[in-house]
Amino acid sequence: MRKSDRSQINEINVVPYVDVMLVLLVVFMVTAPLLVQGIKIDLPETTASVLEESELEELTLTIDKKGQFFIEFESYKNKSFSIDTLKPVLEDIFKINNNLNVYIRGDKDVEYDNVLKLLAVIQNLDPISINLISDPIKND
Repeated sequence: MRKSDRSQINEINVVPYVDVMLVLLVVFMVTAPLLVQGIKIDLPETTASVLEESELEELTLTIDKKGQFFIEFESYKNKSFSIDTLKPVLEDIFKINNNLNVYIRGDKDVEYDNVLKLLAVIQNLDPISINLISDPIKND
């Protein structure tokens, strides 16, 4: 054997690394849309103007079309509540944070009675403001 036949290759073969990265990219692209968390609701459309941003903390409450209530605040995210179980939780939140802007996201098919019950509970807690969230009207 000659010396040139036994020489070492001093280059790194990057093809396997590129293959692994492409597989990971595909996996992340497929799973990313599935990881979006939140409560799926269909907001009503209105011509209301956009609210200005506030420096106060925000508490968002969501009512889905089944009449379930959800709190989007710290550790309560994506937990379903009835109006009876929601009241003590909101009272605890307002004891700790009394300077809250409250935002209500209600599905357009939610019963009006559920919205009024929620508003009655919130008004007794004396928030800084109560705001209703909607989608802008789409001009198709």
